[in-house]
Amino acid sequence: MKLDDALAGIDSLGFDTAPIIYFVEAHPHYDTLVTEVFRRVAAGALQGVTSVITLTEVLVHPFRHAISTSAMSIVRFW
Repeated sequence: MKLDDALAGIDSLGFDTAPIIYFVEAHPHYDTLVTEVFRRVAAGALQGVTSVITLTEVLVHPFRHAISTSAMSIVRFW
């Protein structure tokens, strides 16, 4: 199924932890797909929603390993 077909009629999309991590880390298998989805959110074609729990989960690795640049890029993303 193509992304356009999967998102037909969808105006908001909830994000769990995994796609956000894939986006931030440019996962080799999922990067093209999640980048396009987040591009649509940035362009206003989709409304993206998530939770504070997801934000917490996404920030665990950067803070645990003192990777402040990753943590700051994630916080700016929010």
